[in-house]
Amino acid sequence: MSPANRSTPRLAPALLLALAAASAGVWPAAAQAGTRLVCCEDPASGRTVCMDSMPPQCVGHAWRELDERGNVVKRVEGPISAELRAQREAEARRKKEEEAAKREQRRKDQALLDTYPNGEKDIDFLQARWERDVQESLKRAEGRLADALKQQKRYQDEAEFYKKKAMPEELRRNVSEVSSEIKSQTEIIEAKKKELDSVRAKFDDDRRRYRELTSRIPAQTTAGPGVDRGRQ
Repeated sequence: MSPANRSTPRLAPALLLALAAASAGVWPAAAQAGTRLVCCEDPASGRTVCMDSMPPQCVGHAWRELDERGNVVKRVEGPISAELRAQREAEARRKKEEEAAKREQRRKDQALLDTYPNGEKDIDFLQARWERDVQESLKRAEGRLADALKQQKRYQDEAEFYKKKAMPEELRRNVSEVSSEIKSQTEIIEAKKKELDSVRAKFDDDRRRYRELTSRIPAQTTAGPGVDRGRQ
């Protein structure tokens, strides 16, 4: 191979870059091997300007830095409008919130799997226990309400004798107290009924999500450590 042929590969990248610049109307003298160029679009002429330092035409505008092979190694945007900046900030916030929501969902999903190491059998067991506790509280409140209603009837019958004269203070106090007890137990009963509905909805959601999660992962990963799935 002649000396001329051996030198061609080394100069080709710089020559290609220089030719590209020349086709845009410029011929940077610094377009040599190993030299990086700063390029931008001249706002006045619309032509590409490249120099081995910051061209005056690029100051305050978007520019890019090219290596000796013409590859872009750095980009700097020019000034953007307040509207575009606001849009980008809003998009960045949206992405950040989405990532935070995904992390939180992953945390909840792992907590769900950890809570029910034996699968739906655990969900059924815990739901039954919660429902039993709530129903027992509900029955106690209903019993107290029934007693209070009986007392109220007795006090009302007794108060019939005092329509035309002053009611004794003790009877007046008893009537007031039993009315408050009836109101209190009625509110407790309503709250317990709502709690029962909430418990059922909660375990229904857990069961649905558990099925979704375990349909995506190998069955053995859904059991807790030390669990013999063959005996489940």
